[in-house]
Amino acid sequence: MMNFCKHLALKLDDSVKITFVVTEEWLHILESDPKPPQIHLRSVPNVIPSEFVRSGTLDFDSFLEIVVAEMESPIEHILNTSEPANVIIADFYFMWAISAGNQRNIPVVSFWPSTSRVFSVMYHAELLAKNGHSLTDLSDCGDKVIDYIPGVPPTRLVDMPLFPNGNDPKFNPAMVAFSMLDKVQCLLIVTIYELESQVTDTLREKFPFPTYTIGPSISNITTNIEQHHHIHRKNTESSTVKYICKSRGTFLCRMARLPTYKLRPVHRIW
Repeated sequence: MMNFCKHLALKLDDSVKITFVVTEEWLHILESDPKPPQIHLRSVPNVIPSEFVRSGTLDFDSFLEIVVAEMESPIEHILNTSEPANVIIADFYFMWAISAGNQRNIPVVSFWPSTSRVFSVMYHAELLAKNGHSLTDLSDCGDKVIDYIPGVPPTRLVDMPLFPNGNDPKFNPAMVAFSMLDKVQCLLIVTIYELESQVTDTLREKFPFPTYTIGPSISNITTNIEQHHHIHRKNTESSTVKYICKSRGTFLCRMARLPTYKLRPVHRIW
C-alpha cells in the first residue's frame, strides 16, 4: 500500500495529498522511511495486537475480527476531525471503510493485496460448495482438477488458496468482505495484468465498477524520490530545468491499464 501511494505521489506530484493512516506502532516503523512530501502519516492507538507477536499467537481470521471490531472508531475520529477526503483507499478486508465512505459520500477504493486468481476463487467460493468441494481439508481430494471458477484455468484443488475456516461468512469473517463488494466504487488488484489477463478480464466483465491491476508495487523507489526532490529544488531556482518523470508514471498507468489522460487530479486520498 505504501509503495503504491509513493507511485501515486510521484505521478500526480503536487496535485495530490495522501494521508496514510496506521497504528502508533507502525508510525514509528514508517516515519523514518523516505517518502514524497505529499504523503503524511497519521496514527491511531495500538488497538490491535503488535506486529511482532501476533503471527505466533493469532491466525488471520482471529486477527481480522479484532481489526474490524477495534479500528473503526479511531478511524471514524480521524475522518471527523480532518479536512474532507476526496477518496478512501483501504485494504479489501477493512469493511468499516466502506461504511465510513458511503456515509460521507466519499468514493471507496478497495485494495486487494493478492492476485486476480486468488480473488476469483474466493469471490466464487459458493461454486465450490455447489460442486461438493471444500478448500478446508484437502487430504482426500487435493489432486482433483476443477474448471468451473470463472477466468481460472483448470487447477488442482491443492493449488487453490486454502480456506481454513470454510467459505461460510458465519464462520469465516474474511468472506464477509466479498458480500460488501457492491458498495465500493473501484477495485485495485496487486497483480501484473499480462500474467493474469484472462481472469482479470473476467472480473472486469462481472463488476459494474472499474477494476485495475497495479503490479506488485514492491520496487524500491527511494532513489527516484531523492532525484525528484533534487530536480524540483533546481526547478524552483531556475526555469531552465524541467522535471521529467522518467518511467515511473508510465509504469503505473500501464500496469493499471489506465490511459494517462484519464488520470484526473485527486486532491486528497485516505
